[in-house]
Amino acid sequence: MQAMTVSLFATLLVASAWAVREDVLAHRIPNRLTGSLLVTGLVLQLNFAGWSGLGEAALGVLVGLGMLLPLYVMRATGAGDVKLLAALGALLGPYWAALAGVYTLLVGGVLAGGYVLAGAASAAITPTGMSWPIRLQRAWGRAHDLRRERFPYALAIALGALGAAAERGDLRVVIDYLGLH
Repeated sequence: MQAMTVSLFATLLVASAWAVREDVLAHRIPNRLTGSLLVTGLVLQLNFAGWSGLGEAALGVLVGLGMLLPLYVMRATGAGDVKLLAALGALLGPYWAALAGVYTLLVGGVLAGGYVLAGAASAAITPTGMSWPIRLQRAWGRAHDLRRERFPYALAIALGALGAAAERGDLRVVIDYLGLH
């Protein structure tokens, strides 16, 4: 059980870091990442837990897919975001994938609000010598523009998945395994 948890958590951690890096630098999450993560999750679950583990992984994929698919349909997230949470669902299983999805939505809302607020504040502060009403007008316009832009949502997905895994107890198992307590 301990080896399974460590393997799943390490895979989740590395894949999440890779996804965040790619999303920040290229504004996309590559299919080679999500595809390899999906296959790795299914194989690990089959290897450690047998056919029932594979079934749990498959249900986790469906739950992860279902959590962000409505946002993709509304054009609020990209397809890579949906595929990333679905692939992470293979590592987490259905219950924890649903929890990761809820955490992702909460963290994503906070990050989106911070993104818009920081951009608006930057627009208001940058032009020196302007009156405050003009600065506020610029900030309002910038905030309005930023609401339409996409930001790297992989960070919210990674934090949501890591939060669910930590709540499941994976982090404690890894710390015990590494002897860091």
